[in-house]
Amino acid sequence: MRPTVIDRQPWPIGARRRDIASQFLVESAIVAFIGGAAGVLLGYWAATGIAAVATPVGFPQLPVAFASWFVPVALGGGAVTGLVAAIVPARRAAQLDPVAALAAE
Repeated sequence: MRPTVIDRQPWPIGARRRDIASQFLVESAIVAFIGGAAGVLLGYWAATGIAAVATPVGFPQLPVAFASWFVPVALGGGAVTGLVAAIVPARRAAQLDPVAALAAE
């Protein structure tokens, strides 16, 4: 998130510090949620591929299935991880002076 904080210029005119921090937190949660969804899909595809390769080699048929609670927990865990990882950069972004950030550009 550090490059995002540095590159996010110019700041929105009239935005409060809380608005800037919440913008970063929401963005981070969305990106982490999408990453969690991609991870679930890649995990499923990898498990299916391994099962397909293992059966002809001589291993018994391996069923590929997720528990019903796994997907929501994985997606929610990804979003929470993104929020936790973005707290410090969001606070730093909110503390920057908008005039100094615009002058630096």
